Amino acid sequence: MDVKHRTDMMPVRIAFFLIGLILISFGISVSIISNFGVGGWDAFNIGLKYHFGFTIGTWMNVCAACFILMGGILRQERPRFETFITSIVIGISVDVWMMIFKPLQIHDITYQFLVFMSAIVIISVGAGIYLVSELPPNPIDYFMLSLCQRFHISITKAKICSESLGLLLGFLSGGPIGLGSVIMILCFGPAIDFCFRIAERYYIMLTKKRQLQND
Repeated sequence: MDVKHRTDMMPVRIAFFLIGLILISFGISVSIISNFGVGGWDAFNIGLKYHFGFTIGTWMNVCAACFILMGGILRQERPRFETFITSIVIGISVDVWMMIFKPLQIHDITYQFLVFMSAIVIISVGAGIYLVSELPPNPIDYFMLSLCQRFHISITKAKICSESLGLLLGFLSGGPIGLGSVIMILCFGPAIDFCFRIAERYYIMLTKKRQLQND
């Protein structure tokens, strides 16, 4: 993507970026209220909330700062603090959604599973959309890519290592680890890749339409 194209499409890229992040935060909140299990790092953030107070979004941003610092150390470069923008948007959005969802409680296992699966779909769609924007990545993704570069491993292996570490810390902190937490590790890779390809095709269509309007 050349510089002129990136500049011309900036409003569209920002729209993809924000819509994607809002969907991700909405999906994370839906997974929390499902009571069927959440992602490892989300469980860790919730566990920290149980022990020390503050909001889930606050702990997401604290952890994000750690990811950024560790990513910079692994890459032996200046930490990409601009990725913190992504964390701030998601953290604030999660706190807002959790305030809205606070009265909701789901006890039936069938409904818990259905709500949880809808959360996976929502998060995957959001991730696919936000990745198309090519704007600052999530600090967790930055950390994962740093693992790839430092240890010369595939994205899949780095993702498993990162999520497994989050799962362990989530368990040790008393976060809501469940069957859904394992399902997320197995499903997110293929689901996000599928949604990214669809979002990318739609973005290309918008790009061509915008170019025709400018000609």
